[in-house]
Amino acid sequence: RASGQAARRYIDRRSVMSHTQAPQRKTYVAKASLEVFYTGGPCRLSHDGTMVAAACHEAVNIVEVGTGKVVHNLPGDTEPITALCWSRDGRRVFTASRSMRCSVWDATTGESVRTFKAHSTPVLYMGVDPTGTLLVTTSADRTARVWDIDKGFCTHAFRGHGGMVTVACFHPDARKLQLYTGSQDGEVRAWSLRERKCVGVLQAHQSSVTAIQVPMAADGGADKLITCARDRVVHEWNLKTMKRISTLPVHEAAEGLVCLDPAAAAGLIGKAAVRAAPDAIYFATAGEKGMIRVWRMGTGKPVSSAVHLMAGRVVGAAHEGQEEDEERDDAAAGTFVSLQPTSKGDGLLAVTGDSRLLFYGSGEVEDRDEEDEEEDDRDDEEEGKIVIQKELIGNTDEIIAAAFLPLRDGSKHGSTSDKLGDGKPALNALAVATNSSLLRVFDPSTMSCTAALTGHSGAILSLDVAIGPNGESLVLTGSRDHTVRLWDLAPAARAVATGRAVSGGAATTAGAKCLAVGQGHVGVVAAVALAKRNGAPLALSGGADKVARVWDIAGALAAYAEARAEAFEAAGIDPKKQKGDHPSVRVEPVMLGAKAAAIAHDKAVNCAAIAPNLTLGATCSGDRTARLWRLPDLIPAGTIRGHKRGVWAVAFSPTDRIIATAGGDKFIKLWSCDPNAGVQSSCLRTLEGHTAAVLSLRFISSGTQIVSTGSDGLLVLWGVRTGAAVATLDGHDDKAWALASDADGDVLATGGADAKLTLWEDGTAEAAEEEAKELALKAGTQQALSNAAASGEHLKAAHLALKLGHPFALRKAIEAMMADPEGHGDAALDSFCSGMKGKTLHRYLSYIREWNANAKFCEAAQRCMASLFRLHSLSELSGVAGAKDTCETLKAFTTRHFARAGRLLRGTYLLDVALAGMGALLDDDVEGGLNIDDEVKTTDHRGIIAEMGFTPTDTNEIDTFGRLGIPAKPAARTPVLTKLPEHVGGDDMDDFDFDMEDDKGDAEELEGEMDEEEEEAEEDPSDSDSDAPPREVVTKKAPAKGKRAAPVKAPEPEPESDSDSDAPPMEVVTKKAPQRGRPPKAPKSSKSAAEELGLAAPPAISPRKTRRQRRESESEQVELEPEPEPKKKAEAKTPAKRKAAPKKEEAAPAKRSTRSRK
Repeated sequence: RASGQAARRYIDRRSVMSHTQAPQRKTYVAKASLEVFYTGGPCRLSHDGTMVAAACHEAVNIVEVGTGKVVHNLPGDTEPITALCWSRDGRRVFTASRSMRCSVWDATTGESVRTFKAHSTPVLYMGVDPTGTLLVTTSADRTARVWDIDKGFCTHAFRGHGGMVTVACFHPDARKLQLYTGSQDGEVRAWSLRERKCVGVLQAHQSSVTAIQVPMAADGGADKLITCARDRVVHEWNLKTMKRISTLPVHEAAEGLVCLDPAAAAGLIGKAAVRAAPDAIYFATAGEKGMIRVWRMGTGKPVSSAVHLMAGRVVGAAHEGQEEDEERDDAAAGTFVSLQPTSKGDGLLAVTGDSRLLFYGSGEVEDRDEEDEEEDDRDDEEEGKIVIQKELIGNTDEIIAAAFLPLRDGSKHGSTSDKLGDGKPALNALAVATNSSLLRVFDPSTMSCTAALTGHSGAILSLDVAIGPNGESLVLTGSRDHTVRLWDLAPAARAVATGRAVSGGAATTAGAKCLAVGQGHVGVVAAVALAKRNGAPLALSGGADKVARVWDIAGALAAYAEARAEAFEAAGIDPKKQKGDHPSVRVEPVMLGAKAAAIAHDKAVNCAAIAPNLTLGATCSGDRTARLWRLPDLIPAGTIRGHKRGVWAVAFSPTDRIIATAGGDKFIKLWSCDPNAGVQSSCLRTLEGHTAAVLSLRFISSGTQIVSTGSDGLLVLWGVRTGAAVATLDGHDDKAWALASDADGDVLATGGADAKLTLWEDGTAEAAEEEAKELALKAGTQQALSNAAASGEHLKAAHLALKLGHPFALRKAIEAMMADPEGHGDAALDSFCSGMKGKTLHRYLSYIREWNANAKFCEAAQRCMASLFRLHSLSELSGVAGAKDTCETLKAFTTRHFARAGRLLRGTYLLDVALAGMGALLDDDVEGGLNIDDEVKTTDHRGIIAEMGFTPTDTNEIDTFGRLGIPAKPAARTPVLTKLPEHVGGDDMDDFDFDMEDDKGDAEELEGEMDEEEEEAEEDPSDSDSDAPPREVVTKKAPAKGKRAAPVKAPEPEPESDSDSDAPPMEVVTKKAPQRGRPPKAPKSSKSAAEELGLAAPPAISPRKTRRQRRESESEQVELEPEPEPKKKAEAKTPAKRKAAPKKEEAAPAKRSTRSRK
């Protein structure tokens, strides 16, 4: 634990020092990418040679030849493309799919011009005549049809073949108007467009015809026809007699044939051969053998030929079962499927079975000095040369590993000595392993393949690079053939860095060579690592055999130098004067010796790394561990445990004593690896951020940052000091296996299982500049918003607030518009909502949804919704992203708002009744009356009480209105205040409703109680006396159980008054029983509106109580009534009646309580 804490303090201190020295990167920007644009099938070059139309699954891609970029994507109909061709002017592309639909496309815009159905079965071939007005289609229905391109109708339909028609060709001389077709059964037919019939049948081939050509450049070639098929022979025909002239065996199933013009293709044919027979028929073939060969009709040998696609491949040293697997891969990589001429006729375009487009020519490609070029034999110029000048990879398959080729000093990336035409520094070449046996070199500026090296007999699974002692660009590769190979790619790297690969076409494999081959592994070699300093003296490898091996790189370089000197001396050339390789001298790779070997893990080794000081090595495996080794003897130096799943990647920090591991548990862990501390490795930090297994990682920015890729296709930038993700970039749709970095992380390259190679550049400066511009623009807009809000320009303020994304300022502006005293708020709101669409409308709806969820802001939300629904159609609103969920949320809260408004409206009726009972509601016509809405005004003499439906029960209740001259009439119905059971738990205003229905039973019971009260008043002489003082009702808390209530003394009666008519009404005071634990509140005295007018006040109406409160008040209420003075009639009573009177008074409260409860 103490060691781990010390290591953490060490990494923090070193990180702080590194932060001050290395710039911290914030993000990366994808500058270029190589994607899949051809997956097999038809592929045609435009007549000007600038564009290629290639089938990609059910679509067609228009690719620029110079850059390899996809210009247009022509979508398909979910069926594979079976045929395509270009128009003569290159403005249109014709395609046909297996659905039998033919389409005409505009090549400049990528839009469909017309579609039609040509045949009843899929179309197999399409071609255009020399005039560019006719289109021929052949089909599996054994017919060929000719179409008018401009008008789109069929002009000819030719039937007669006995098999599927596979190929067709118009005669180059438009005056002859002849069409030639070949079928699957080997038959060739000649058709006359004038006579609309077959004019000749040529039967000689024994298999499917693949190409038909007319050799116009030869003497009398207009009357001859050349055909080839998969029967390994080429036939020459006389078009006048329709007879075969000669047959030439090509010894392979030819898939393509192109007739060559000796004047234009002299470099391919050879000047000597052209001079010998200038009028002969020359043609090139390509097929299953993977070679481009040029033939002269009448001879049995090829005039010239290109290097085999799989040249240099070493067969052997493979485990059992591997040869069958590799045979299937090599079958496609080593064959051609089509052959086409270039626009000028001096080159060829050959398409391979593994989706590569190879442009062949006769240009000089070797990377040699001028002195060496002058010493070349002139015989080479007389011979034909067929070399690859450019290569476009339509489908790279999985990209497993990648690395930037290093160059010493002035030629490395970022140097100012070598610049491209646009002023930017040239990028280093990129070595890529693409799940094939070829080691490919790409030019990052054009994303085109500039070199393809053969040597391995199995797919390359790992590679690493370093600078050799003499400036070599060393590359170490591990393959499925159980071997490791050491390469020198300095010529290809210099060609890319100096820009010759852009201006001159491409660098090729010339000069790039394999130096040594290491054997010893008995399984797939999945991990290799080269030492990065001191000339890369050693290397470390591991694989499926669980063994780690240390290789002697310095010894292999010395051995190759000796072998090269011996080869030059044997050829009579001084090796000291010869700087580069000589074409006549071939040096075979030497053996790469192993210094040490050890069983490293319990499972296959996934990755290997070597520390910058060359004293430590590291390997990781699927056994969830990573191990440290002392080099070069492979002595165990420690074991790293902590991952919960297999460890996929390991890397040493270039500046600190730190090692990073990445595993299938989605974590990246940093460990201390001090060699002086013994076998001890403590975890310093754990980086979490990937959503799947982390497959590769690299240290950049002088060891202060880490970049990683994983199975989730993400590229993540980490800070070593903070342990947090700085940037997360989505670059791939599948596993991102490959990750390459230049010297310090200015440029990154990633590749994955989606066959996509992406180039990333540091975008920190651009991001900071854009952020500064956005902040400045935002500050200006914010100031404009403040000015608009201060000056009262609410409509402008609303627009600015919506643009800035300020919902609070937007709501304030909308509320200000709605509060317009002149009533123009709705018009302003409609003007604001009328022009919204797209993202602006989506943002506005999201704000409305948030406002509508709050009762305080629901009014503004409802007004905004009303304006939107008035101005925008349903189809426009439904097109907004997330409109369904937003509308459901708006509907739910709007329903709640309307329910609450309804409850508040019903609650206002209670206030009306209370005010009416107090006499506070007056008609507007009466002076001093309260203002009410026009809808509630009454123009008759019934008054507000009758309008409200309130029935007065006492003359004093309408005395106020009677004195004002408004006669009161009893209402037809009496409002009954009832408890609403569905609103339990709400406030008092929301829990009551008025039942205006006439309850006859309650009315009769109420009348009976009123009759009893009248009878009691008649029996009690005190009730008939108008001078009796008012009774006071005092409500007190009920006594506790077991205790008697203390007697309450009644107050002294007031003196009698002589005036009966002016006696004030009896005042009833109701006191609420205090709650438990709280003292009773003193009653508040307030004057009613009638008392303020100097009129007699009506009796107060007690507020409505709940059932529980009524039950408690029944048990707690104590009525104190003063004893009235006996009058004359009372004196005549007997003592027995006087004693009975208190009993009657005690029963009165119970009867009154019953009436109150009902």
